[in-house]
Amino acid sequence: MNRLQRPIARIGAITLIVALTLTGCGSRLSYSKVLAENAALGAAGTAGSSAGGSAGSGSATGGALGASAGTPGGGTTSSGGQTSSSGGTNSSSGGGSQSSSGGASSGGASSSGPATGSTINIGQIGLDSGLFGTLFGQAVPALHVWADYVNANGGLNGHKVNVITADSGGDPSTALSDAKTMVNQDHVIAFLDSTDALSTPTLAPYLASVGVPDIAGTDAESQWYSNPDLYPGSASIRQSEDGALQYGITQGKPKIGILYCVEFALICSTAAAQTTKDAPTMGGTVVYNQQISLASPDYTSECLGAKSAGVQQLQFYGDPASAIRLMSDCHNQGYSPLFTTVAIIFSPALLASSSTVAGLVGATPWFPFMVQSPATAQFDNAFQQYTGGPPNSEFDAFSWVGGLIMQAASKNLPAANPTSAELIAGLDTIQNDTFGGLATPVTYQAGQPAVSSTCSFFMTVQGNGTYGAPNGLQQTCLPASFAQGTQ
Repeated sequence: MNRLQRPIARIGAITLIVALTLTGCGSRLSYSKVLAENAALGAAGTAGSSAGGSAGSGSATGGALGASAGTPGGGTTSSGGQTSSSGGTNSSSGGGSQSSSGGASSGGASSSGPATGSTINIGQIGLDSGLFGTLFGQAVPALHVWADYVNANGGLNGHKVNVITADSGGDPSTALSDAKTMVNQDHVIAFLDSTDALSTPTLAPYLASVGVPDIAGTDAESQWYSNPDLYPGSASIRQSEDGALQYGITQGKPKIGILYCVEFALICSTAAAQTTKDAPTMGGTVVYNQQISLASPDYTSECLGAKSAGVQQLQFYGDPASAIRLMSDCHNQGYSPLFTTVAIIFSPALLASSSTVAGLVGATPWFPFMVQSPATAQFDNAFQQYTGGPPNSEFDAFSWVGGLIMQAASKNLPAANPTSAELIAGLDTIQNDTFGGLATPVTYQAGQPAVSSTCSFFMTVQGNGTYGAPNGLQQTCLPASFAQGTQ
């Protein structure tokens, strides 16, 4: 199956570690400067992907990446969408098909035809505008693809899904207001695939008080693994950080350097401290640890410092633009360690400079979106059908996995007026499920916080302007002890 290209709607430009954000941290870098820099990269990415990111090989270990399909900030509607009665929110018709919740359910859509039952409203709180929105906004159109596809294939146990979205802009008070409107006015029975990295601490207590589950959000904040009312859709962000470190160590690169952004000092320093603590358990040693600024035009001094310290693997917490500058500056000094990161920063901007960033490794808790295999066939077909092009972002995989969890939880919903409590009962039946190998194992226990899996998938930047998946859909897992302390 060849993969077709589609235009870039928006290029992600964000610090990877923002996905960990518990509270907003002071920034010494203006949003306008970051956005301007990445706008230039975005233009290059458009040209680069049209030149070298076209059809995939059909291989289970890769295939090419088309252009990004992010979405502008604010609420969004899919084809056939309608304005919701909720102030400041939009809705679109979409849906979900049935999936078993056993340890290896595939989440396959039903072949019974379009959903004909009553409509279920599902909410999504997005971070779709501002600096953060340039990355997280990609989740909204991806969620609509899942909804449209599954509505056409049986719905959620026959029910048609209506996805109602709102853009909080990263403001917790706005997110809370939107959530209250969706619960009280739109009567949503769950929130799904919310990119609420800045708002989870505010949203979690409210959703717990009204008994509405939050399913498969950014899964980065501590609440996802301490609050029994939240249902994470993947392993925690710590597993991706450590998974990337482990990948390098198994490649014979045990001497580790860490570069982390000063703009989000609290979050980045927490990540640096966690990986420094975890590295020895995996057989590695952190020999260089340095803050950097995303605004810095040059990272030569950091490259020379890491080189002098004997760093073999340099793990980087930054954004696509600074990753490109870092790797270029290090190469110019004749220094080419293994660069590792979290795959959330992988965007067409990186592909436009693939000759510079070739070899960069990122870990992810969701299946690598460019892998083509029987397990990803419905995913691929859905994006071809509803976008006219291939899946092209890890947020496509993120939203699809969240949808599969929703399908599994809905398989026993009643024919009329399903409730949040009935959906939660379905969620609590999900045990060690990888949804056909597309997710790190997911388990929920009634009344208990979720425990993170310790597994990761891997992605790489290839020198020919594509992304690859060196292990395909094979997961690599750390010991169970790594499930604790999930940041």
